[in-house]
Amino acid sequence: MKKILTSFGFDTHSELLQLSIPSLYNYATKHGYDLFIPSKEYFSPETKTRHYSWWKIELITKLFNSYDRILWIDADMAICDTSKDVFDDFDDNSHIGMVVHEGSEGSVPNCGLWLLDKKCLEWFDDLWQYNNFRCSNGWWEQAAMIYKLGIDPDHRPIKLPLEYPIPWTQLDYRWNPHIWDPRGIPSDMRFFHSTMMHDKVRVTKTILAKYGF
Repeated sequence: MKKILTSFGFDTHSELLQLSIPSLYNYATKHGYDLFIPSKEYFSPETKTRHYSWWKIELITKLFNSYDRILWIDADMAICDTSKDVFDDFDDNSHIGMVVHEGSEGSVPNCGLWLLDKKCLEWFDDLWQYNNFRCSNGWWEQAAMIYKLGIDPDHRPIKLPLEYPIPWTQLDYRWNPHIWDPRGIPSDMRFFHSTMMHDKVRVTKTILAKYGF
């Protein structure tokens, strides 16, 4: 089974990506992933009409031409604990895997860390059309993904249903903690996500230095 770890970071996220790349490379090498960081030239004119978060759709679709599983990591994430492959926590029947963040908006599956199995191609291209929610301008492809799970992304608070139209894995919180989640940033986190933090660069540098990167 061929796996690839991928990310990109442009403009304000470029420096964050450069900081995290050594940890991504270390993780990919240790757990048998290829690593791919595309340039802007990789993407089509149509994709470039949308916010960068939507660019994941084209990237992931193309990578599935050569890979069975994809690990997407946002540019403002870094890997702290390299001891375990996140796909070890992935149910083989699942199409995708994400962490669910808890907070004032409810229970929100987060695409900052996104595990994807090739089975998701049954519906993955559909995400591109779901771009008209009230929250689409801030959640982008994440709102579309939440909708595809059978959830109204504009309803507050978001509540996870008992059943889903797509089989997916809810990952352990330590893979993608969030500063606004009541669980905070655990000392045993596996990945670090600086989303919604002030001075992301400084905080990320501090975290990576702590873990030897």
